[in-house]
Amino acid sequence: MTFQTNNNKNKTWMLVTDDERMPNPERFLRLLPPKSMVLLRSKNQENLCRMAVRTIPLAHALGHRVLLAGPLRLARTMGADGAHLSEAALKRRAIKDLACGPLPKGFILSTSAHGATALIRAKNAKADFAILGVAFASRSHLAAKPLGAIRFQLLANKSPVPIMAIGGINRAKAKRLSAIGRNLIGYGAIEMFTTKN
Repeated sequence: MTFQTNNNKNKTWMLVTDDERMPNPERFLRLLPPKSMVLLRSKNQENLCRMAVRTIPLAHALGHRVLLAGPLRLARTMGADGAHLSEAALKRRAIKDLACGPLPKGFILSTSAHGATALIRAKNAKADFAILGVAFASRSHLAAKPLGAIRFQLLANKSPVPIMAIGGINRAKAKRLSAIGRNLIGYGAIEMFTTKN
């Protein structure tokens, strides 16, 4: 999968689910810009599968791509366009998960990253991109220290893989980060799509 990284106007938006704040993403799919992405996440695999059954067909009908946070086999079985591995999963299980056979053509693999080491792991796992955060203060990670724009830019510019920004992203912060340009392919958010900001 190749993503454009040289045009700030062509960034991809990703709607990210959350068990508490975004348990029913299908109602927001029509609000997304064309050709957006959806990252389905849940701490409970049954909930994740139910969400996938409801969301994937509608997202595809609207032209969006869907990633499933979890094992590659589950993402493939559910008909997702790709899988997302957490940073912890990448450390623990990447070899096992990635050994499930060749990925279908066009299947997207993303990983979480919170620093330079995780970005290198993403490259070694042949990830299409890493989701780097938390960029700014976020309700999803209240205890996490945000990277801030300067540290985010340093990591982004040195990243061996394309990156998406996540964590406290709203339109103003996305505009602020868009000046980074190099390696930044888009933005992931929850509340930006559910609240006016």
